[in-house]
Amino acid sequence: MNEIIAVGKENISEAARVHSISWIDSHKSFCEKNFVEKHTPEHQIEYISNKMKSGTEFYMLVDEETVGVVSITGNLIEDLYVIPLKQRMGYGTKLLQFAVQKCSGTPSLWILENNKRAEHFYCSNGFKKTGRVHSVTNGIDEVEFMTMDIVIKLMESDDDKKGKAYVHWKAWHEAYEHIISKDYLDHLTLEQCEKWAFEWTDNTYVAMVDGKVAGFVCFSPNKEVEPVVGEIFAIYVLSEYYGTGVAQKLMDLALEGLKEYPGCELWVLKDNPRAIRFYEKYGFESDGTFKELKSLNATEMRMVRK
Repeated sequence: MNEIIAVGKENISEAARVHSISWIDSHKSFCEKNFVEKHTPEHQIEYISNKMKSGTEFYMLVDEETVGVVSITGNLIEDLYVIPLKQRMGYGTKLLQFAVQKCSGTPSLWILENNKRAEHFYCSNGFKKTGRVHSVTNGIDEVEFMTMDIVIKLMESDDDKKGKAYVHWKAWHEAYEHIISKDYLDHLTLEQCEKWAFEWTDNTYVAMVDGKVAGFVCFSPNKEVEPVVGEIFAIYVLSEYYGTGVAQKLMDLALEGLKEYPGCELWVLKDNPRAIRFYEKYGFESDGTFKELKSLNATEMRMVRK
């Protein structure tokens, strides 16, 4: 079982080895060769040691072997690296979540402006650019990111319902423009979505970002099957919040609310690969059941999670 442990004198060389391998791999494509080659394990031992002397806390994630490192100084997260062979396995996310919990204030971090892979990772975990920039070596700038203030709450007020209705209307036009009947979309009005939002309020939650409804989710038990399972009826997010962690927080809430049931299901348009990939990350898979939606001129497939 993997665990995150503090870095000290007894294991600093191992942390430096992982830091060196990972840093070189992540920077070699856009940094000058002589700059990259400086980041040897020996160099990183000195780097980590100096930071720890100045008050930075270093940690490493061990899963039979050391797979990643991260550091925290107050509310600043730095040095989050995972060795190449262990990337895209959830280790980076676990280290980031750990670091966020350790921060003394609102978590922040800086990344090189041309490190698009890191930018995508942090944005998908709820961070956003602040607009602050500072120059570093070799003429490269760093940009600052901070966590977004995402609040998930039960849809209650009229403003909540109007916000949910707008997301419903806008998200359908953004996500389904080339998937479902154009005639159906042309007739799907904001007024109709508001009517539904005020009529169907049960177990609907909205995601608020800076006081604005950015997404919503609806879920409940499906009592028409035996045994009863949980069902997620809808989960939508405005495209401007794709990859920011809003959808993840909504899905986490739904799964937590349905955890007492032996399984969970949902329906998704079979020609919507983005949504399908998102659900697959949460363990959903198609059970081979399909449903034709004549009004949409589209086909839905059922995905289940056990």
